[in-house]
Amino acid sequence: MGSALRGAFGMALKKTICPVKQRDCRSCQLYQTCLYTYIFETPPPQDRNVLRKHSHIPHPFVLFLMNHNQTDFVPGETLTFGLTLIGNAVNHLPFCVYALITMGKKGLGHTRGKYQLIDIRSLDEHSISKESVYDGEHMYQPQTILTAHHAQTLSDQFCGNQTGLELLTPVRLRFDNRLCNCLEFHIVIRNLLRRLSNLIQFHCQGQEHIPFNEFIEASTKIHISQDQTFWYDWRRFSSRKKKWMKLGGLKGKIFWQGPVQKFIPILVMGQWVHIGKNTGFGLGQYQLTEICNTI
Repeated sequence: MGSALRGAFGMALKKTICPVKQRDCRSCQLYQTCLYTYIFETPPPQDRNVLRKHSHIPHPFVLFLMNHNQTDFVPGETLTFGLTLIGNAVNHLPFCVYALITMGKKGLGHTRGKYQLIDIRSLDEHSISKESVYDGEHMYQPQTILTAHHAQTLSDQFCGNQTGLELLTPVRLRFDNRLCNCLEFHIVIRNLLRRLSNLIQFHCQGQEHIPFNEFIEASTKIHISQDQTFWYDWRRFSSRKKKWMKLGGLKGKIFWQGPVQKFIPILVMGQWVHIGKNTGFGLGQYQLTEICNTI
């Protein structure tokens, strides 16, 4: 489902925004300034000072799935999914909403199943529906945007020296140039710090200093207490490469023991932006556990 949604969203967004209708965006004169390429292809700015060897930088959007394993829907059934916009991309919400409407008219998947967009609501830091963004006719700009402050507020409810993650969609983390089949805590923190830092740098106009060495050193003192993860392989067809691709990752639950309190805000923000590779397909979605429900 994540692959189908991502592909349909990209095509609808390009149809909504592109004034040139050129097949290869990289040869277009508008490549560096186009809203479509910024959101969906995300070329690096020419004056960047990080990720110099990468042809693309992290996308400012994440898909998250409600029906994780469902791939077939019958007429009349409700399909629910989420789209998170990050940093500057929030300013372009109207174009993304229009693209979601357009992709419903064009259809999803191999059978081009059509849908009618009936409702969009923003979520608060507890993933609870809050404000109406689209009611089927009118669009509204949300008044509250989640920030690090909201992550800290949610983190204050944490208690104890144990935390865990439920991996809802395959998590693909690389460490020492290899895909990880065991989620050591320091590997998770390294990946999240790198991802959050890059998102701040490229999409939030931020220069916030993150004490990487301090966090990483502290993360090595936290160890796995329970590992209930398993490797899950899934395939997607790449219309660009014209072939099937296998994108496997870890699912299940994992728990760590140790002084975890200082890492909770990082893990909370990771819930919003996902972790690892292929987040644009909805991968890397997890839910933090072991938070006291005191509200």
